[in-house]
Amino acid sequence: MISFISTHRSDYAKIKSILCEVRKQNVPFNIIVASSHLSEKSNYSYHDIEKDGFEIYEKLNTSIEGNAPHIMTASMGMSLIHFSKLFERFKPDIVFICGDRFDIYPAAIASSMENIAIAHLQGGEISGTIDEVIRHSITKLSHIHFPATANAQKRILQMGENPDHVHNVGCPSLDIITKVDTTKPVNQDLFIEKINFDLPYFILLQHPDTTEHENAGLQIKETFKAIEQFPNFQKLVFWPNIDAGHKKIVQEIRKKKNEPGYYFIRHCSFEDFVKIMAKASCMIGNSSAGIREAASFGTPVVNIGKRQRGRQTNQNTITVPYDFHKIKEAIDISLKEKYSANNIYGNGSSSKVIVEILKTYLKNGISIQKSFHLIGEK
Repeated sequence: MISFISTHRSDYAKIKSILCEVRKQNVPFNIIVASSHLSEKSNYSYHDIEKDGFEIYEKLNTSIEGNAPHIMTASMGMSLIHFSKLFERFKPDIVFICGDRFDIYPAAIASSMENIAIAHLQGGEISGTIDEVIRHSITKLSHIHFPATANAQKRILQMGENPDHVHNVGCPSLDIITKVDTTKPVNQDLFIEKINFDLPYFILLQHPDTTEHENAGLQIKETFKAIEQFPNFQKLVFWPNIDAGHKKIVQEIRKKKNEPGYYFIRHCSFEDFVKIMAKASCMIGNSSAGIREAASFGTPVVNIGKRQRGRQTNQNTITVPYDFHKIKEAIDISLKEKYSANNIYGNGSSSKVIVEILKTYLKNGISIQKSFHLIGEK
């Protein structure tokens, strides 16, 4: 049995194609959701999983309301208790974890303490914020690794992981992108207001940087100031995640409620997000979606700040600091360029490869006892 853990809309986008494949191949699995999925602020996004025909095995309420780092820590503590109790009662053969979110970290710790094998998707990457540290920590707790690029694979090997269990597979969210018909209309039922997608528009998706959370409000003000220099473009503003500093961003977003040209999206399905991203004139902010998925359409991306610092980017991405003039200049450049739809994160065939590898581990097992492997050591 494989237990897939999902705490947020972003990690579900990464594992959805894998879930479809394990279901198709009748591989035993279940789904455990926690954190943001159960939050009103995220429109109870676990419903997206149910709409896709998946049964949720367990829902864990692990989020504490707040806007500071110590609240994130408290949420992690509560989450660790919930996951520990769950894995004491039910021990899967493999726990499958994606990414680097603070709210997924307790699942890795609990699995490790219960001697359950951990499969980790998208380790080995580098970025800013606390995510950088959490990602590498999860790598050291994990037994099976599915990095998305060759560079990420090298970093995992530098951390002493067994080369036999490090599999460069690409990003499975691209598997979904290849199947989305971007010519079909977007389902706007969950939107705050109707949007005319036939008119040119920007996507703004900016999360707080946990290492600079006190400046989150000032940072998005710089972004707003820049995009307002382009009055002929609609501004589609997505709500941020729940990291420390998110309330300051939301406060600034709310101030734009009655200003012309602004539209606000709390949540939508990943498929609809893909359709929106495919036709955007430019994607602006600091979301990893701009780094990974947008390149599959050649959509220009202005990546702001340090949140994605060091992460591999495609040719469609320009990175700038939180400075109004720099952001505007990058948007100007992006609007003049035409980028090819090449993506270093994969070609849309990752999920089948991942599931075949997982089936091998289910059949043959894997040692829970880890050892440090020096590069070049046999």
